[in-house]
Amino acid sequence: MNISQPVSSEVESVEFTFLSPAEIEAVSVKRIENESTFDSMLNPVPGGLYDPALGSWGDSPCTTCNLNHLYCPGHPGHIKLPVPVYHTIFVDQVYHLLRSACLYCKGFRLPAKDLHKYMCKLRLLQHGLVHEAHIVGAIGEIDISDDLEASVSLELDGSEAEDDTSSIDNVTRKREKYVQLCLRGGRKTRRDIKKGKHEGTGQMRREVIKEFLSEVIKKRECASCNGISPTYRKDAFVKIFEKALSDKEKVKMAARNLKYGDAMSRVYQKTMAKKPQENGITHDSSEDEGEDESPSSQDVEMQDADEEESTTANTSHSAAHQRYISPMEVHARLVELFNKEQELVSLLYNAKPPTKRTTKTTPDMFFVTVLLVPPNRFRPEARTGDTEISEAPQNSLYKNILRANSKIAKLHSNVQNGSSDITALHHAWVELQESVNTLIDRNKSPVQGAAAKRAEDGIKQKLEKKEGLFRKNMMGKRVNYAARSVISPDPNIDTNEIGVPPVFAQKLTYPEPVTSHNFRDMQQAVINGVSKWPGAIAIEDENGQIVNLRNKSVDDRISLANQLLAPTNANAPKTKNKKVHRHMTNGDVVLMNRQPTLHKPSMMGHRVRVLPGEKTIRMHYANCNSYNADFDGDEMNMHFPQNEVARAEALQIADTDHQYLSGTAGKPLRGLIQDHLSVSIALCNRDTFFTKGDYHSLIYSALRPESGHILSERLELVPPAIIKPVHRWTGKQVITTILKNLKPASCSGLTMHGATQLKAEQWGTNSEEGVVLVKDGELVTGILDKSQIGQSSGGLVHAAHEAYGAAIASKLLSCLGDC
Repeated sequence: MNISQPVSSEVESVEFTFLSPAEIEAVSVKRIENESTFDSMLNPVPGGLYDPALGSWGDSPCTTCNLNHLYCPGHPGHIKLPVPVYHTIFVDQVYHLLRSACLYCKGFRLPAKDLHKYMCKLRLLQHGLVHEAHIVGAIGEIDISDDLEASVSLELDGSEAEDDTSSIDNVTRKREKYVQLCLRGGRKTRRDIKKGKHEGTGQMRREVIKEFLSEVIKKRECASCNGISPTYRKDAFVKIFEKALSDKEKVKMAARNLKYGDAMSRVYQKTMAKKPQENGITHDSSEDEGEDESPSSQDVEMQDADEEESTTANTSHSAAHQRYISPMEVHARLVELFNKEQELVSLLYNAKPPTKRTTKTTPDMFFVTVLLVPPNRFRPEARTGDTEISEAPQNSLYKNILRANSKIAKLHSNVQNGSSDITALHHAWVELQESVNTLIDRNKSPVQGAAAKRAEDGIKQKLEKKEGLFRKNMMGKRVNYAARSVISPDPNIDTNEIGVPPVFAQKLTYPEPVTSHNFRDMQQAVINGVSKWPGAIAIEDENGQIVNLRNKSVDDRISLANQLLAPTNANAPKTKNKKVHRHMTNGDVVLMNRQPTLHKPSMMGHRVRVLPGEKTIRMHYANCNSYNADFDGDEMNMHFPQNEVARAEALQIADTDHQYLSGTAGKPLRGLIQDHLSVSIALCNRDTFFTKGDYHSLIYSALRPESGHILSERLELVPPAIIKPVHRWTGKQVITTILKNLKPASCSGLTMHGATQLKAEQWGTNSEEGVVLVKDGELVTGILDKSQIGQSSGGLVHAAHEAYGAAIASKLLSCLGDC
């Protein structure tokens, strides 16, 4: 093989199925049949749950692979059940199929025309033909069928046409012709179907199956043989009862000469007939049937306490009886149903077109006969000294199954000897069903209430929810340089900032290279040490060796701080600088994340502001909608990037300023809420006036030059709106001053026109406050409410974002929140 030109390949599809009993026995290395685990010397018992064949035990090597506990991967075993039991997940499916089957003709009770309609729909949906599936369901119901028959040019032989005419009606032939034409013209491979598949195909398939299962159980009388099937009752996930026919129904069935026999006997006879002759001796099916009358094939007559007594014509009351049917009998009935309706059930349980490797659909998937036992290493024991060993908690679930197996085997021999009755055997069968249910799903256990909470988790509980193997052990990953805490509101920080408590700032570090530009800062950080913020926890030299500062004295730290620019080895060429693992400081960038991470703004970059005395992460109100967060106990994760490339991406790509617009609808995600809106409406009111001191105080609280809010060196103020008798500034002039100082030097003043959420009539007759008018950066009329500074399209902040960019829009939000 030429490795320079490899054969290209790709995974076409992945399918998940249940292991069959033959596959379980093939992967198993040992049959587990002994309920005792250890002997008197605390050694594992052969055939027990800790059999050495399932993996190494202690210092002894594994008897299967001959490896010790460090290298042995573990090998599964299996438990073979003496009788079949229902699969806990499919009990409802079994119950539904049992109710839909006719006991006389062994098929579904729907008319042949309706069954053919569902078959045509499912065949088309297997090939992804959604539109054609809608059309084929309408054939025979509306006038479109005539047009379809005229358009279909499918030629059939004369003999075939005669057979079709005699076997199926006109509507069925039209559907069959249409389906064959669609499949012939648009036949695709499974790969093409997978590529062109969309959600509509799966959704319609589910709807068709749901409709079929609801229609098939509506009538008890079969449309083919006119037989009346009995009703059934399911007792939790353990037992199924068959209710007897009423006297009137029995008379009808006797008049039609309809009887249904034992399905197990018929299935057994067919099975024995298919077996090859051994040693030239032919087995007599009648003798075998008589010899095989096992206790499990008999039924128990039970009285239904919930069934009301039926009143006959002569007012005599007879209690309606119900009969317990075992899983073996239910399996036999479903085998007959699947054999007769094989084409339809294969369409129901196979979403893809059949291939040469597609096997026959059988009801064996609804029943459990063999259980897989995990290897020893996945059921570790707990040792408390040399004289006591505690088994894994899940071993008790398997032991219950082994005890039930032994009990059934013992009762079976007693029934054959005549020392026990069949009722005890059925009770043991039910106990085995309950044990298997508890192993798969603890919630299906018959034990409920407080006792159920003390029971061991089943397989379902070990996989599902947050504490399951998928979300906790496979999806959740622990990372370094991260923190998690409750979030609290803080309107005094900028919208792109995050308030960090000192305990996080001293734990999270950044490896910063030492240069002549930051030497003084790094020197002071090393002198401060680990416990004083802003400090450092370690120094990394050019070779990657780290010197921990935790146990260093002040003199040692001063000595190390003075040598930060000096190379460790004077003779070696200087290719790298030393690094100081300093504390998180103001201005650092972090990535904040709130789970669930549903869209891109669920993880954004923020500037750090360390807040002394705080215990929680502080966040501005404007970011609540982006994270879908509130302050009723929500927690958020904080990640500290560890190199300059990650910092640059967090600042320029994932920062909060560039996440102002939604990626799907293009609408604003960030805006001011609650108290900010109330203050903004009061500020923009025409009756609001400020003195010179109040005006300057508001402007400086919103525009702080030392924080980089303005682009020039000096604040640009506006003259007062009222000069005499005293100077007064309006609230709108405060907004105007903010807009003028945020305007970039190369841009003109902002001009916009927009409607407010509050109508103009609410402010008075002929009021102009219903329209926000901004001309050349000056707010002329209007009230800044939620439609202007909230999460709304076409508002003031949105206009600034479109005119000046994301950074100016973020500063405008921060200034409006601070004033």
